[in-house]
Amino acid sequence: MTQSDFDDELATEPEDFLFQDEVRCAASTGINVLVIGAGVGGLATAIECVRKGHSVKILERSKKASVGGDMFTIGASGLRLLDNYPGMLREYDETSIHNLWMRYCKWTGEQLGDTFPFAKGAKGAEQYKHADRPPMTTAPRPLFHAMLCHQLERFGIKVQYGMNVRDFYEDAERGVGGVVTEDGSKFEADIVVAADGLHSKSRDLIPTVVEDAQPTGRTVFRGTIPLDIIEADPSWTRLLASMAKMHACKPPRWFSPAARVLQLGDAAHSFLPTSGNGATQAIEDAITIAACLAHAGKDQVTTAVKVHNLLRSDRVSCCQLLGFANTLRFQKTDFEKVGKDPSKVQPKLSRWIWGLDVEGYANGNYAKAAASLVPGGPVFKNTNIPPSLTPRPWTIDEIERRQKEGKAVELDGDWS
Repeated sequence: MTQSDFDDELATEPEDFLFQDEVRCAASTGINVLVIGAGVGGLATAIECVRKGHSVKILERSKKASVGGDMFTIGASGLRLLDNYPGMLREYDETSIHNLWMRYCKWTGEQLGDTFPFAKGAKGAEQYKHADRPPMTTAPRPLFHAMLCHQLERFGIKVQYGMNVRDFYEDAERGVGGVVTEDGSKFEADIVVAADGLHSKSRDLIPTVVEDAQPTGRTVFRGTIPLDIIEADPSWTRLLASMAKMHACKPPRWFSPAARVLQLGDAAHSFLPTSGNGATQAIEDAITIAACLAHAGKDQVTTAVKVHNLLRSDRVSCCQLLGFANTLRFQKTDFEKVGKDPSKVQPKLSRWIWGLDVEGYANGNYAKAAASLVPGGPVFKNTNIPPSLTPRPWTIDEIERRQKEGKAVELDGDWS
């Protein structure tokens, strides 16, 4: 495939198939999106980008569509994707399990308590507006993946299989990101979405390894002053506001230096298999970046990428951390305390996880988040995380230490 062929396909306007599948697509934004990886996250990104008016090309290293995987869980925040696609919604209703029941057993086979509806563990589930669709549903991964492929086909977008990407790059002066495939072909777009999994080649462009802290040769003396004295002095109030911004914990960065390549799904944030949240968060990523690009427009693609990172990083970190907490309920079970009460080993399915309107959150917070990126701009605080939580970095070593000390994995805030 030549570069001109690629450009021609990217130039196809989604307006051409506005009514092909009952989907309301926005007018063309002129933004070209190159998606690398045709897994759940990559396909969802392509689909949402088409709906938002962006032009899409998707490359996949496998020779054909994936049929691997078993059952997986999709939360309500991810299932909101289907509300905009009648065809996909019908297909999902036909292939998913809406009325799943669960039971917990010891390793001996002894059952703990009664069998119960899977969705019962979701806090506030009775308030969910979709009475026929519980907050948590399960689906066979091959059928869910096929459903996404079918939607792309109805949009007229073909996945290019057998395209093994060996390098990611970007050109800030020309305002493009790009990839080089194994056969030497180059593909470029306004933004490249790396949805190619845990071992994404984009990591050469987007370093993800956090170095250990090193001694600086400096020290500090600590002291305390009553807060009312400080607040009475305007100069100190301004200084403290600046310090709060300067020392705010830095979230993980999933984009390249020039913000033309963005990692998504497992390429950005892998989840424990027992978390039951990896696919949902990949879909949330897809919804968010498509919405951010729509707000930004072609001239502000890099701002959209940075806002996406800001809106997503705290939430993903919390979801990953909760995955560890839920895993402990399975793996370090005190059966004497559990008795016959399965609720004591149920994973926590808090409303802050499943109840989020992802697109609404992106739409409602884009401007504020973008303003916070400007030097001297207001501090932005996410509200898509546990109430009262102050986000801060955490490590696996910290989790292991807290476990040894018998402390809860969760940090501050309401994780119930």
